[in-house]
Amino acid sequence: EISACLVGSEMCIRDRSILVGGRATYSGWILRSLSEESLKDSEASFYDGIINYNDKINDKHQVKASVYYSDDKFSITSDSLYRYNNALASVNYTHQWNDKKKGELILSHSNYQFEIDFDANSDKDFLFDYTINESQLKYNLNHKIDPKHTLLYGGAAKYYNIDPGNIEGKGESSTIQPLSIQSERAVESAIFLSDEYEVNNCLLYTSPSPRDRQKS
Repeated sequence: EISACLVGSEMCIRDRSILVGGRATYSGWILRSLSEESLKDSEASFYDGIINYNDKINDKHQVKASVYYSDDKFSITSDSLYRYNNALASVNYTHQWNDKKKGELILSHSNYQFEIDFDANSDKDFLFDYTINESQLKYNLNHKIDPKHTLLYGGAAKYYNIDPGNIEGKGESSTIQPLSIQSERAVESAIFLSDEYEVNNCLLYTSPSPRDRQKS
């Protein structure tokens, strides 16, 4: 596999920073250049990119943002082209209420798409795809009661929008009947509380455990 990677960063005034990165592969070009006849029509590629932004406004306010996108497709000795892509974005705002309390507000969204492009030069050629969207709003509060005792609590809400699948024929001679499965939507919400107490340097008591908090 041959690939390229580019990462750059730019530092600005007032504790601001921007990080930009990207990657790409040239697998498809390599496959088509091989002498193996069965690989002549193969296709394979991948690329992604990310942008991270961090702004420490002052000692009490900080903003972080991130955007990511990737695209992956391949067809190896096959009449089907498979394609996936991911898109993610998030904004994180942190506020230091006082010496003992710190709040964190997180807004995020993700999109995943999958596609099959079947092309065998027949009346069975088709295009199939499905999509998953997920959005989340979350607030965490860290309350340090004393040097050994910390409370972690907050709430979260998540919204799902799923397009389970669509299929349609390709070309006027296709015998594939168009079909779309009804979209599905759901909302999930939760509140959580965790109590951490440091008994000594060797023993830390947490209730519930960090794993339990993630399941809440």
